[in-house]
Amino acid sequence: MLNGSGYVSEIRVKSDGNRWMMMYQSNWSHNSANVDAVMSFIDANGTQTPANNPTPFSGGTGTPDVAYTGGGNGKYLVVWRNNTLSNANNSIGGRIMNSDGTFATGGFTIAEATGRQLRPVVGFDGDTFVVVWDDQRNQGAFFDMRTDIYAARVTTAGVVLDPAGIPIIRGANAEATAAILSSDGASLIASARFVPTQNLDSYRVGITRLGDLPPACAADFNNDGVTNSQDYFDFMTAFFAGAPEADFNADGSVNSQDFFDFVSGFFVGC
Repeated sequence: MLNGSGYVSEIRVKSDGNRWMMMYQSNWSHNSANVDAVMSFIDANGTQTPANNPTPFSGGTGTPDVAYTGGGNGKYLVVWRNNTLSNANNSIGGRIMNSDGTFATGGFTIAEATGRQLRPVVGFDGDTFVVVWDDQRNQGAFFDMRTDIYAARVTTAGVVLDPAGIPIIRGANAEATAAILSSDGASLIASARFVPTQNLDSYRVGITRLGDLPPACAADFNNDGVTNSQDYFDFMTAFFAGAPEADFNADGSVNSQDFFDFVSGFFVGC
């Protein structure tokens, strides 16, 4: 049973490696627009800390999410939507929290523009937090509910590096409800995207990459994360079989140059 009271929805759970951090929104009653972002830690044995509101506001924060940097003394970034949905002005707020649950900063604005900014999600790419949200700044009129997807990077000290936002995907058709996976300096951002195709107009799930993925180590031929004799054996097996994966230099043929290139990379290592 969730700690706290109210009508609970929009549940998110993240792990810091030792315990879970659960966030959710809690409406004050079944027909009240007043809503709070609420958090609680859960130990491995199921014990929960008392629920509390990590934002500086009461009654006007919703759809929260959280990301953790990792490490024993890491930082959390808690994000939320400011104001209730009965308010015409919604923005994205955040707050940096220490690993022990104390706060390193006060609340701060991550994204605020014309129209509404809604449904934030957050990841950590190893360098910065990456916050992504539904954005209506490009709407044609106040009743135009179509959204784009925008993002911003936030440092572990709470500095917003992209206060104007980074457009991830925008256009005449609606894109909404982002999800994010961040690691090694890059983020994969998925969202629902309307794709007009003859006889098959439909919402599809699309993915956009933000940042550069780490380069693959080509000498790790079997992609097991290490370069060792097994890679050499696997390459030679593919090479003498003339297998396409032995085309090490991607020139369209398997020949002696692939062998020389692989061996050179193998002895240099990764």
